[in-house]
Amino acid sequence: MKTLHKLLLIVAFIGFLQSADGAKETSVGILKAPQINSSNGLNTKDQYYDYMVANPSGSATPWTQQFCIKGSKGIVSLEIDSDGDYLGNTWWVKVPYSVTFYNAGGTVAATESGTLEVRYDQGSKITDLKDYVVYEPVSGASNQFLRAVVGIGSVTKSSNLASIPSNVLLKMELEVERQYTLGSSSPVVTVSNYSTLTATNYGLGYTGSLDYLLLNWSYLQGAEYYDLEYLFVDIGSKDETDAFDYDFRNATRVNLSENRYKLPLAYPKGWILYRVRGVGYDCNGNHTYGTWSSYSSGSATGVLRTSATNFPLVPSGTGQAQIVGWHGTEGALNWLHQTQFGEGAKRNSSLTFFDGSNRSRQSLLELSTSSRLIASQTLYDFQGRPAVDVLPVPIDHNGLKYYGPLNYYSSGTPFGRNHFDLNLGYPAMNSTYGNGAAKYYSPSNPDATDPTLANLPNAEGYPYIQKRFLNDGTNRLKAKSSPGPNHKINSNHELRVMYGTPGSQNELDRLFGNNVGYAEYYTKEIITDANGVGAVVYKDMAGRVIATGLAGGSNPNLSDVDFAPAADAIGANMLNNTLSLNQELITKKKFLISSNRTDTYTYTFPAISFSPSGSTNPCLSGFTSKPVKFDLSIQIYDEDGQPIGLGGNFANGVELTNLTSGQYNSASISFSGGFSPGTYTLVKKLSINQAAAESYRNQVKAHIINNAASCGLVDPVSQADCSCSSLCVQAVIYDQGWRIAGLDGTFPSMNDAIA
Repeated sequence: MKTLHKLLLIVAFIGFLQSADGAKETSVGILKAPQINSSNGLNTKDQYYDYMVANPSGSATPWTQQFCIKGSKGIVSLEIDSDGDYLGNTWWVKVPYSVTFYNAGGTVAATESGTLEVRYDQGSKITDLKDYVVYEPVSGASNQFLRAVVGIGSVTKSSNLASIPSNVLLKMELEVERQYTLGSSSPVVTVSNYSTLTATNYGLGYTGSLDYLLLNWSYLQGAEYYDLEYLFVDIGSKDETDAFDYDFRNATRVNLSENRYKLPLAYPKGWILYRVRGVGYDCNGNHTYGTWSSYSSGSATGVLRTSATNFPLVPSGTGQAQIVGWHGTEGALNWLHQTQFGEGAKRNSSLTFFDGSNRSRQSLLELSTSSRLIASQTLYDFQGRPAVDVLPVPIDHNGLKYYGPLNYYSSGTPFGRNHFDLNLGYPAMNSTYGNGAAKYYSPSNPDATDPTLANLPNAEGYPYIQKRFLNDGTNRLKAKSSPGPNHKINSNHELRVMYGTPGSQNELDRLFGNNVGYAEYYTKEIITDANGVGAVVYKDMAGRVIATGLAGGSNPNLSDVDFAPAADAIGANMLNNTLSLNQELITKKKFLISSNRTDTYTYTFPAISFSPSGSTNPCLSGFTSKPVKFDLSIQIYDEDGQPIGLGGNFANGVELTNLTSGQYNSASISFSGGFSPGTYTLVKKLSINQAAAESYRNQVKAHIINNAASCGLVDPVSQADCSCSSLCVQAVIYDQGWRIAGLDGTFPSMNDAIA
């Protein structure tokens, strides 16, 4: 083999590649044909090889003070550049080599040799575009590979090649994992966007818009990342020149790979303190920490200065902390600032403004990767319920502040509850005024020509989600729109929620059998989506879902469910009578309608007569039985408490008086109503006709008085041996006769029904 000192060493290219953490560096030497022959070679060195040889351990300035070597390896490769010229169907090249590796002291660490081969065979589809060998030191740090000298033997090639193709490359790579020693000095921190604040008491008197401090600090050798700590001190009731103590144990810390940071200015009036240090690693992988740019705690005095010298502000007291004054963010408003940190110091900061009742009015989202804010707002109805959620939109970033009304109904009139709640309206926002969602989702968007916004939808004045609530004290959701005019409230494409109970015991029994319990202990909800498809949900008393399913009939705009069974009608009595204090049989039954339909109802009640003749009291002997007379009222109300017409003679509801019991026993009262999806309440009142009752009372009274002597009715007044007028006697007789007759106001037992 030829000796290396006779070789012509050609270093075609040497590059230094550094990874993101600054620990792995690669040096590359490349030979291209026709230089790949036995007369040439490669000499590849680590970028610090000469420095390390000149400053060995034990010298006045050893290289080990600057860094340590954690590992290294050498890679010898022969490869075909795929971007080169096409050179036929089949060919190959073989290159024998020898490589000598040197350590940090300049002595030989290892010697290796081998042969590399590349080939291309179009017929057999065999392609070996790269052949390489990786060498790693077998001992410790003293024998790390920091220099590689490659010698080339006799190169052979396929017979169809006149010379080695120009796209064949021979490479020698040295990869060194180096850990730099962390510098002992502390970073120098500056604020690059504070010039507008220095002339106004270092920011405390500032009245402009500024949303962050741009902190910059000097590069520190060996720092893998930096720790930034910042602390806020509220002035409160103190004077601006009063001394205050600080302690960075209460600070917020952020780990940063860069030497700059935007510190959000979302604070009340006070002082912002900050400091920075570098963080590195030693050769064992342990953290090493640099010096903070200021002390951990101390006191600040005389912080308010009249000149802009020694900026950033350094107090004269102990601690030497760097301080910036801040006039306060929206001091007259209630607000909450929250920051979520992610990997790489990325953050999302939100600033939410509240009214005096702690209701959110405007929210701003600040992204560390964007120069704009994302603004959204919630509008409330007259009862303080969140009735309108406006779509979030990007707005120009003019500082962390309250941006006032973003959407308008007309010029100078912000969109609010007067427009959507007074008359249950569904108005459109005006896209001409403001800079909120109404303008953004419209042709009036000033950025409409931006290609990235080419597919931005036009909300046509409806860039919001509107909600309706039940007015029964529960404030449960009744209806919810979607953005756009086609899905607004009352468009038949909004989401609707209906609340009720199972229609009857039979309804639950068909699902669960007789083990389910009584229907009054369960609730039933129907949710109808934008396509009119209803979903029914049954819940128990604890709010747990026990069953779900589809509700309503087939939708002409949608495909039917495969193999759907035919629907069976369930008959049930809707009445559950309750006796009121006014001696009325009252039923209030809430029921749900999931699709447009017309329902027919029938009402029946049995024959009942007033017949005191069966009594054993002789005073009632001979009294003729009388039919009981009733008054009947049946109304069906919608969700807003408005009665609906029941068709025919009952357009204003069923209102019948002086009905004879049994009159509608076999021939029932029939009425029908047309219903759209919603929740309805049936109210039935059945009471004794008071005119008929009074007539019967008079007849009983007369009958008893006429038969007083024969039935032995004794006047208790005369027995008391006192004088009394005939009216007194009649009153006593009437009272006893009323009790005997059973007309003391007790409602007769009966079973009426609506089915």
